Parts: sequence; C-alpha cells; structure tokens
Amino acid sequence: MRGIFALIGIAALLLIGAMSLGLVNVRQTQQAQLPNVALQGGQAPAFKADVANVTVGTEEKTVKLPTVALQEQKVAVPAIKIDRPTGAATTETAQNSADGDTRN
Repeated sequence: MRGIFALIGIAALLLIGAMSLGLVNVRQTQQAQLPNVALQGGQAPAFKADVANVTVGTEEKTVKLPTVALQEQKVAVPAIKIDRPTGAATTETAQNSADGDTRN
C-alpha cells in the first residue's frame, strides 16, 4: 500500500515538474456542465441524544489562602554617585562638538 502511494506521489511530482518546465501544456477544450438531477422524496435522518445536565455557578467555601504583609525596614541598597571633573563635557555636549554644533 505504501508503495502505491509512493508511486502516485512520484508521478505527481514528475507531472508538476514537467508542467513547470513547459513540457506539458494542459488547456481546457470544452466547458463543463452539471447534469440535470431531479430530487423527489427522501427523508433526513432523525437523531435523539441523551446528554448530561451541567450546571455552572458559584458556592461559598472556606479555604486557607496565603497572605502577604508589607513592612518598611531600612536596608543598604546599591548606589552610584558620579563626580564629574569641572569643565568635563557631558555626552550630549561632546556629541554636539563632534557634529560642529557649538550650542550648549
């Protein structure tokens, strides 16, 4: 069974390759037309399904939940202090000077 599918796949790839290279040209020579069909009688099938009754809602329950308490404490945190030398250019001033802009 796998061999048949493999052969059909290979044939399809060969056909697609031949069409893309212009070796095969498929063109429609006649318009298609649906047959005239008369429908009479018949009956759709009937079904009956027994399903469960599902109720969705809320109810009050007592459960244990964790609580978080906030309190202020003094702790040491990292701090950065920069003392620039007097007359040192800031990044913005240095960039303006490089661009030829003399405004400060």
